[in-house]
Amino acid sequence: MLVSLYSIAGGGRRRATLPLTGTGPDAEVCAAKTSFDSLPVTGHRGRGERTSGNSVRRMANTWTRQELEEAYQRWFATINRAGSGEGSWRDFLELFTDDVIYHEQMAGELKGKEGIWAWAEPSLATFPGSHTESFPEYWHVIDETNGTIVARLDNVMSDPGDGGRFGAPHISVLTYAGDGKFSQQRDVYDVTSFLDLIKAWGRRAMELGTFDDEQRAWFAQVYPETVPD
Repeated sequence: MLVSLYSIAGGGRRRATLPLTGTGPDAEVCAAKTSFDSLPVTGHRGRGERTSGNSVRRMANTWTRQELEEAYQRWFATINRAGSGEGSWRDFLELFTDDVIYHEQMAGELKGKEGIWAWAEPSLATFPGSHTESFPEYWHVIDETNGTIVARLDNVMSDPGDGGRFGAPHISVLTYAGDGKFSQQRDVYDVTSFLDLIKAWGRRAMELGTFDDEQRAWFAQVYPETVPD
């Protein structure tokens, strides 16, 4: 996710600021590394034990690679079903523990399922976020020792009207908590790439005449330079 195009575009009221110092793939990788390095060493529920000072003694987990892979595949299938309309974003919440912490680059730290939902419902149900239809995978890797999964996914917009494909990548870092659930998710991405995506996709849809008056008015307010004469 889950990148909220609504949040990036300023909720239809203002343009988003750009928190990254660079743009493009290098900025995305730097953001992902910074995010991954900031994750707690111990993970969740007894993954480690803090000793004196700041040292942490690692403790072996009981999760198999198969369990982590199955949890990831449920997560992956759920977000794609929700994006396509075959499922619900409410199903997405059930992938997490009650005390989940969700780090969204534009929205900040969201605590608990309802904290996520308070952000996700208007973001994912509101144009243009409601037109993100699928999240195909580039790759994912599993860290069995720490119960961490890192995935690079694309965010693909709906067909603008000519079969064209418009998408931009993001990285999700998931912390596993057992019982098929995650205790943390962190999404990182290059904001500039998503701003460019929204504008290019919208411009093409307006050229083809596939937007309704309300959608065209949204672009006229937020990105007037994209509206054809």
